[in-house]
Amino acid sequence: VVPQSGGETPREDFTGLKWRSFLENDERIIFGGFVWKRKGLFSKHRWMLLVEGGSTSPRLVYGDPETMAKKGEVPWSDQDPVRVEFVDDLYFNVVAQSSRRSYHFKDEQQGSRPWCDHVQEVLRRQSARLDQET
Repeated sequence: VVPQSGGETPREDFTGLKWRSFLENDERIIFGGFVWKRKGLFSKHRWMLLVEGGSTSPRLVYGDPETMAKKGEVPWSDQDPVRVEFVDDLYFNVVAQSSRRSYHFKDEQQGSRPWCDHVQEVLRRQSARLDQET
């Protein structure tokens, strides 16, 4: 847990060893946090990791913070990258273009801007890598 100043709730260190089991090959964690994932009328508390590297496309992986079980992943490939949408200071959407599904998230600790910025940066690197390969 990373200590915060000013009486804030301590923030989890998402680069720690306990998160490594969710990585494949030589992936690395770019960003992580606890979010609320909304589907329909209901929201569930989830941890989420933005990971990149290795021989796979970038990934957004999420799971149950109580059991530490992986619950899912936003579909993201080199052929079908995601799109991130800033909604407001807390809410953001990630659109999986392959399935045309929107994933709705809320981050009460870090806000939505860091998620949007990190996903956009990973998308830029992915695009640059694909341009070099062609």
